[in-house]
Amino acid sequence: MILGPDSSQGWRLGKWCCGILLYSASILAGSAVITHCPTNRIILAGSQCLASLEDLTPEVESSEPGAVASVTQYPLAGTGLGLGTNLVTLSVTDTNDQTSSCVTLITVVDATPPVIEWYLTNVVVAAGLGCLGWMPDLTETDYLVAADNCSSVTVTQSVAADTVLVLGTNEVVLGIVDEAGNAAYCTN
Repeated sequence: MILGPDSSQGWRLGKWCCGILLYSASILAGSAVITHCPTNRIILAGSQCLASLEDLTPEVESSEPGAVASVTQYPLAGTGLGLGTNLVTLSVTDTNDQTSSCVTLITVVDATPPVIEWYLTNVVVAAGLGCLGWMPDLTETDYLVAADNCSSVTVTQSVAADTVLVLGTNEVVLGIVDEAGNAAYCTN
């Protein structure tokens, strides 16, 4: 990082690496520079698989608070952010019309398990020869209806289809898992 006088009665800030100037900015005397950008954060997706972006502008700190004309963010507060990492740019414009910006990462995650809307209980399997029955595939919509706020679901059963069953009660657990790994269970 270099800091040196500039011909415009201010300072010139820059960063060099391997003989290449990575960035530079002129800082006029009395210019506001962002000294603290809001911290990166993780927020939860809601029912429509979106998260509402909060207003991050109060968290921005400037080197010259009295010289700040405006603090803005893009996207705006209230914008619905989708799953994954979202970049939010915060900018401070000072009374000299100089702008300083920083970027905060907002990661939206799905932490909501699927909802089991309906499932058939007490499935009766007819016994065949030797008083044995065969486990049906209970992962089909004839036996279960489930939904998720963000993705499709995978349904599994604890006793595999076509397993030989003996007479009596055989407990089966159905697992419903979304693409984020959130799960819901029911017993049949």
